[in-house]
Amino acid sequence: MKREKRYWDSSVIIAYINEERGRVDVCKAILDDAERGEMWIYTSALTITEVLKYKGAKPITKDKKEKLAGFFQSDYIRIIQLDRWIAFDAQELYWDNGIPPKDSLHVASALKAEVDVFETYDDDDLIKKSKTVGSPPLVIRNPIHTQPSLSLTYAKEKDQETDNEEESKKEE
Repeated sequence: MKREKRYWDSSVIIAYINEERGRVDVCKAILDDAERGEMWIYTSALTITEVLKYKGAKPITKDKKEKLAGFFQSDYIRIIQLDRWIAFDAQELYWDNGIPPKDSLHVASALKAEVDVFETYDDDDLIKKSKTVGSPPLVIRNPIHTQPSLSLTYAKEKDQETDNEEESKKEE
């Protein structure tokens, strides 16, 4: 099974770490899938520091240091090193597509990693750029949990087995 590759920018990681209402449950569900080996989560090395204080978000305080470190050290998180080539590509994204400089670093990193989708809560600058950059065009969206959790699938299968057993007993 090929693992899906998703890129998370800082806004998504902040929503998870700060347990933002209306967002944290989706983030947790996606991370559960990643932990089970269904996908990789990619992000830039820039994100490790950028998440501490991000425009419009509550700063991540030192009391969340362990949770934050644990996130970035998870086996299913892939860190893309920021190098001069990504930075040059980011410049082009800024000049040609009007993507703000920090966001362009994230988009350039995602394009280098050839991710399937770029997820963000930055609706102002990034969502509107969906399918306008990259080849194939990069899909940029809010995080979506598209797969039912394996635990839910398992629970449904168990319910079905129980129903089948009960039907068998009735027939006897």
